[in-house]
Amino acid sequence: MSTQLDAPNPETLETRQVDQQLREVEDRLVARYANHADLTEEVVRGAVAELRDRYSIARVRSFLPIIIERAARAKFDG
Repeated sequence: MSTQLDAPNPETLETRQVDQQLREVEDRLVARYANHADLTEEVVRGAVAELRDRYSIARVRSFLPIIIERAARAKFDG
């Protein structure tokens, strides 16, 4: 009986990459709006979480970080 090495799951790899990119988006947005009294870190991270939830059913996830970042900027710069 031969054993096979587990191949990396591309979906899991993509999910981890998107998650990392979304953390970077949050950090960029927090830094960008740090001087806005009404846009605290909590508010910015909450908005990103809401947008992430909105797009959670997206079939193609690789573009989510840029879509979410643009949507958040539009909301904050509004």
